[in-house]
Parts: sequence; structure tokens; C-alpha cells
Amino acid sequence: MLRKILMSAALCSVGICAAQEPAQRSLQILGWRFGIGAYSFNRVTFFEAIEKTASLGQKNIEGYFLQKVSPGIIKTLDYDLTDEESTAVKVKLDAAGVKMPSYYIHKIPADENVCRRLFEFARKLEVETIVSEPEPAALDTVEKFCNQYNISLAIHNHAKELSPAYWNPEAVLKACEGRSRRIGICADVGFWVKAGFKPLDTLKRVKDRIISLHVHDLNELSSQGHDVPWGTGAMNIEELFREAYRLELKPLIVLEYSYNFENSMPEIAQSIAFFNKAIQPIASFQQDYASRTSGIRRLAGVSPEEREKIENALPSKAAAKPNKARKLLIVDANIGRGGHPSIPHSNLAVELMGKKLAAWTTVLRNDVSVWKPESLKQYNAVYLNNTIGDIFQSSEARDSFAAFVRNGGGVIGNHATTVTASDWPEFEKIMGGKGAMHRMTDEKVTIKIDEPKSPINATFSGQSFVFADEIFRYTTTQMRGLDRVLLSLDVEKTDMNQGRCFGKCFNDENDYPVSWIHYYGKGRVFYCSLGHNPYVFWDAKILAHFLAGIQFALGDLKADARPVPPRK
Repeated sequence: MLRKILMSAALCSVGICAAQEPAQRSLQILGWRFGIGAYSFNRVTFFEAIEKTASLGQKNIEGYFLQKVSPGIIKTLDYDLTDEESTAVKVKLDAAGVKMPSYYIHKIPADENVCRRLFEFARKLEVETIVSEPEPAALDTVEKFCNQYNISLAIHNHAKELSPAYWNPEAVLKACEGRSRRIGICADVGFWVKAGFKPLDTLKRVKDRIISLHVHDLNELSSQGHDVPWGTGAMNIEELFREAYRLELKPLIVLEYSYNFENSMPEIAQSIAFFNKAIQPIASFQQDYASRTSGIRRLAGVSPEEREKIENALPSKAAAKPNKARKLLIVDANIGRGGHPSIPHSNLAVELMGKKLAAWTTVLRNDVSVWKPESLKQYNAVYLNNTIGDIFQSSEARDSFAAFVRNGGGVIGNHATTVTASDWPEFEKIMGGKGAMHRMTDEKVTIKIDEPKSPINATFSGQSFVFADEIFRYTTTQMRGLDRVLLSLDVEKTDMNQGRCFGKCFNDENDYPVSWIHYYGKGRVFYCSLGHNPYVFWDAKILAHFLAGIQFALGDLKADARPVPPRK
């Protein structure tokens, strides 16, 4: 069975899944998520539903409480599963590369023991939202567990006879009134239409409480309507997606196909293709809008007091005399994320350093046209300031950036740059590392100087130092075979078990680089993981380190960037 799962995943990766990559980028830009409702496959087991979801190139499934788990686990997918059975479900999801961010169960009683079992079950399977129509008397109890487990409740609507308490959107709003923001709405727009409500008007009315959307397209706008492939029915769901964007919603959108259950795969695939095509222009508009209204314009986020601290910490002299006038491009785009708090401070510090020391002129841009070859050729280096997600947006832009570096352009990366374009293997090679596993944002560490003679480390005078920031661990292994590591954690002098770990905080090598340089083709790359917190950019030694790294990437400071493997 495992071989079958892995083979299915491999075929997916070169077929349907590859076709989903532009759609995943669009979802990331919009901050939306998309998944398939397991109810769409209710004639088969949940394990088969997972396989069908993966074969369609999708990464999310909404669990369904009445679905048999598998031939080997004949129970339904609910809180009566044993720990061993729940683990088997999680293993199946992980093997298929599918997550279950939401789970549907029709009723939740007021019984605290039942609620606790339900939320424990959800926690084990990493469910973020329980979709249900709980008894109104149970809402106080459910709300308590929502807050305790950090799991949301999205109240769902069916027809009046199935959902007497919640069929009317106004009743759902009233149920949410005065409650935790973890209590919200899963809007089933198909049942809205069947009950006589207009989806666009109703979406506006309930927008403040929307957590997820169950989307259908119906063959007719009546209580007798049934599901048809998206875009072929009477509901104009393309406009529904545009309205969700205009309302600034960030929902989980669930394709719940409730018709032709025995042979629905072609219709579901057609619906997915329609959705992918429908959201692409919305995402393109958002990308263009964001490049003109956010990102680099966040300089207003630096207070006068913080600006003074940055100015006082600026180096007094350049690390090297520029060989010629240099031009540095700063990009700080975050796709699907709000961005780190330090971004405006880093932008300002780098711009002021270049101006004060006459070392470079700075241009700040996030528009996608910046990646065109004719645009990139005017710059000596690109500073990717805490970028996240697919900032390139096309294979042509990726090829152009890679060619820029291979042909001698410089790259500077800061902090979250190592989770930029994470589905592009060449970007990991360009940056010299990938990943962003970490503990808390103020983890106190001792940083040792791996290359005391490197001019990029001159500011530290060979002395290790204590620093607090969000310190990354990387998924890339054997990094010293790829990079000239400049700084790393001194594991003997650092408490490596501080606070909660987000991801995997230990590696087999017990080696955690912090800053490095390397060559990529003719290009020069400098990266430093310090930079989550604004105060990083009014620390004089860190700024001097960045100055030298930037001048290395620009081509003015000579430094040996050949990898030095660790001693055996």
C-alpha cells in the first residue's frame, strides 16, 4: 500500500500536480487556501478520498464524520478512533502530502466529555477548524474548548429541515455575536441559494465572521438545484471569488461536490481547473496592487526614535572603496504573509548606509516587471529583504533572476529569504540554504566567529557574542560543503532547548550556520539569518557585518567564499 501511495505521489508530481503550481502561487498571493471536501467521495473510504485528493493535485481535504476510515479501520472518522487508529490516519495523510485543516461533524452536544474527546481527536490530526451545526445550548462549552485548544468552530448551514438553528445567515450571525473570534461561519453558498438568499449580498452581510466557504455551482437557482462543474451552472461563482477578494476575506475554500458520487472525479477536476483559471487574474491584480501600495512603502513604520537609533548605529566608513558607482535593488515582497516587523527598518538602514558612505544607490521595487532581464541588468546586486513566498510569479522571471546571478550579479538575503520560492530547487542552491525552523523570536544564543580573518567579519574582532533574535535552523544538510560559513551557533554556550520549537530544531550535524557567503556561477551571495526584530538594524556590529556583506555581493569587497567543510 505504501508503494502505491508513493507511486501515486510521484506521478502526481510530474502530471496534475505540476499544473497546480501556478494555482498554488495565486492562492499564496491572496492568502486563501483550497481543499476538497471528503463528502465529495462519500461512497469510498477516507483513505481512498485522500488518494483521490492527492491525485487531483490538491493538498487539503476536509474530513467527514460519517465516512469509513479504511478497509482495515472500519470505524467512521470521528472521536471514537483509538490513538493508534488516529495515528494511522495521520500517517496516511502525511504519506500523500495532504493536510486536514478542517473537519465536518454535523452535531456537537453540550456534554463536556464529548466535546473534549472531539477536540482531542482534532488536535491529533492537526485540524484547525471544526465545521459543524452544534446545539445552540452547546455553544458556551464549544467556545471554551475552542479557546483552550486553539481550534476554531465554523458554523455550517444546511436546508431549514436539517439545520433549523442555522439555515438563516442572520441566525448564524446572532449565534456568533459577543463570542470569541474562534467562533465563525462556514458559508455553504449552495444552501444559501436553495434557501433563497443571494450569495453576494449574504457574503457581504456575514463577512466579518467568515472562516471557510463550501462552494457549489448549481444547475438552477432553486431548492431543486444540484451540483454541476464549477463555471457551468447558474450561480456565477467567478463573481463570488471576486467578491471574496473585494471583501478582503482569507477563507479556506472547500470544493464540496454533492452529485454524481459514483463518477464525480472528471467533474471535480473540471471544477478545479475553472477555479485555478478564475483566481489567476485576481491574484495578478493583487500582486500589482501590493507592489504599488505596500512593501517598500512601509518606511512610514519606522518611528522617529527608531530612525535616530539606526542613524547612530551606521558605520563611519565603507568596508571597501567602490570600484565604480553601484546600484542596489531592494525587494521585500511577502506573498500571502504580512511580513516581518523589521522590514522597514532594514530597508531604511541599507538605504542610509549606501547614501552616507557613497557605497551604492538604492532602488526599492516589488513589481513583477523588475525581474525582466532588461530591468535586472541595471543593478549590481539584489537585496531580498525578508522575502517570503513566490515573489517571481513565473518561470520566465525565475530564469531571468538565476541568469542574473550566474552571470555575475550579487544577491543579499536576510532572515526569511530562505523560505522564498520554496518549490524552486535552484533558489535553494542560489541562497545556499532553505528553511526557517526556529524557537521563539527572542531566543538568546551565543554566536561564534567561524571565519575571524574574513573582512566581512572584521567588525567582531574574532570575539563571539551573545544575541537574541529568531534563530533559524535549515532543512538543507551539509551546508559547509556549499557555503563559506561566517557565523554559527556556539552550541556549547547556548541553551538549545529554550521555549517552544516550530519545526525541527535539531539536526544530526549539530551545526547551525547563521551567516555565510558563496559563489553561484560568477555571482556572489551573502546571507544572514539575523533580522526578525527591528532592533537588529540599530546594532552597530550587525550593521557593519551587513555593510561588508553587501559590498561583497556588489563586487567591491574581496573575500574568499569557497566552502570550508567541517573537520572530521
